[in-house]
Amino acid sequence: MATSASRRSLPGVAPGDLDPYVRPMVETALSATTSGLKGWGSIGSAWISMWQSQLEQNVRLLQALVSCDNPMTALTLQVDSARETLSRCMSTATATSDIAAKTAAEAFAPLRAGFPPVSRAA
Repeated sequence: MATSASRRSLPGVAPGDLDPYVRPMVETALSATTSGLKGWGSIGSAWISMWQSQLEQNVRLLQALVSCDNPMTALTLQVDSARETLSRCMSTATATSDIAAKTAAEAFAPLRAGFPPVSRAA
């Protein structure tokens, strides 16, 4: 049983007529995806470095607590460490928020510019 494989087209539209419309859409989608991936990579990198520095701070805190002989000093060390942690998280969150805003602006820039006009031959 042999079947002929032919491209189906829209009524009244030749298969080549859609190419000028499809290409800008695909290029826009690829541009937006590339910008998004770069942005998410930067955001992930920022958070990984924050957590790495947090682990280092926790090790230093534990070393200081081991050598501590006064409960008030230990409490002060823990409170100071909590403040540093909160500050570090807030600054990383602010930085990643800025990265996300830039990423969104870059990703949607081709859409704001609009698609190039397509000339139709009569």
